[in-house]
Amino acid sequence: MAQSHQKFLIDGVQPVSSRVGFIYSSRPLNRFIGQQLGKVKQGRGWLNQSRRWPLILTASIIWGIAIWQIYRTEFLAGFWGITNDEIAVVTIEKDGDDNEDTSTETIIIQDPSKSFWDGLQLLGVPLVLAVLGAWFQKSQQEQAERTAREQREQDADETREEVLQLYFDRVSALLVDKNLMAIASQGDDATSKNKELLEASLDVIRARTLSILRRFENDIDRKSSVIRFLAEAEIISKLKLDLKQANLKQANLEGANLREANLREVDLSEAYLARAGLGGANLIRASLIRASLGGAYLVRANLLWANLVKADLGGANLVKADLGGANLIGASLIGANLRQADFTRAALAAANSIGADHGGIDLDSRTIWPNQEKMAKAKNIPIELQKQLGLIPKKAKEQTFDQLPPEGPQ
Repeated sequence: MAQSHQKFLIDGVQPVSSRVGFIYSSRPLNRFIGQQLGKVKQGRGWLNQSRRWPLILTASIIWGIAIWQIYRTEFLAGFWGITNDEIAVVTIEKDGDDNEDTSTETIIIQDPSKSFWDGLQLLGVPLVLAVLGAWFQKSQQEQAERTAREQREQDADETREEVLQLYFDRVSALLVDKNLMAIASQGDDATSKNKELLEASLDVIRARTLSILRRFENDIDRKSSVIRFLAEAEIISKLKLDLKQANLKQANLEGANLREANLREVDLSEAYLARAGLGGANLIRASLIRASLGGAYLVRANLLWANLVKADLGGANLVKADLGGANLIGASLIGANLRQADFTRAALAAANSIGADHGGIDLDSRTIWPNQEKMAKAKNIPIELQKQLGLIPKKAKEQTFDQLPPEGPQ
């Protein structure tokens, strides 16, 4: 019995790069075709309209052959990993029994080596983890910063509240310990020692008040609380606390009792003073720009040279108020009571005086009034002002002068 055996013969191992055929360069051909087509469009050259389509068909066939050859040479394999690399072709010869013929088997060995895409997949997981880690770390850092900022704000708010309470306690203790209200009620009958004590105590209160107002410059609520405390404790009205040049911008003092308060040169711009009691208050050169004074009590208030640009004085009581030289440009005086108020040298250009009572007001030639249209619906406008604004027709003026009684005895 014959022994069977197998003999392995390797025809050869050759890299794919050695099996790559010709790669056609199409750049000169494209340039040539483009030039000829350009000549055809201009009506010259050996290519004409009848030969254009055969040329395009020929070029397409050439391109197709080139692409097929590139594909056959496995140009798409290897680096790009679209197809597998062929490493070698192995031929196996098998010897059969004595009565059988020898058989041959060919095996193609392919290399599933890592391609560009495999590399991306390999790097993808670490890259994603790195990005997620960086994002998580940034999120944690931002959250920590936000928490720290909120904590700092909370601590600062608690500190400001402690400062405010300490101010209330010290001022209250000063009022009680020194019996300041009783001394102030004595008026001129108080002894010189008590008067000196009152003045010294008021200086301390003023210094502490101005200091805490500066600290609460941007804290509207606490700034308003300071003034309300002084008003309710009657420190402003009875002790005549001087708040000159204090910063009360945007303070909410609705309905506050500030009668006869010394608010000279105080910044009350954009403050809310609706229905506030400001009778007899000293507001000389005070800034009341865009302040809301609707329904406020300003009887006999001194607003000399005050800045009331675009302030809301609708329904305010300004009887006998001194508005000499005040800037009321663009202010709202709708329904205000202006009887016997002094508007000497005041500027009321563009002010809205609908329904405002102008009875008995003081004015002079230097007063700047709104135009005729804005003053037409005002009440009790003096005759001389009506003449100045042209609210009385010419004939009516003549009749007015004709009706005057003659001079001397009749």
